[in-house]
Amino acid sequence: SQAMVPPEAVGAPAALPALRLTPPLSLTARWADQRTLLLRPAAPLAPATRYRAELDADLADLRGVELGAPFRWDFVTAWP
Repeated sequence: SQAMVPPEAVGAPAALPALRLTPPLSLTARWADQRTLLLRPAAPLAPATRYRAELDADLADLRGVELGAPFRWDFVTAWP
């Protein structure tokens, strides 16, 4: 894990155009530290729903090293 943002970005609102969520969600984001992005949905997540998050292959750390391939993960919310 490498630093993604400079120290002055920690705690500030963040934009991450390299992240896509399906189904789409309205989110706020801020860097908790140089490596950890906290995402908060504007509204509660729908119950019993599968979400997919994807980072673009060209997302790069502070050194300029790109992922090189899209990175995807899924998560499912609990039943009500």
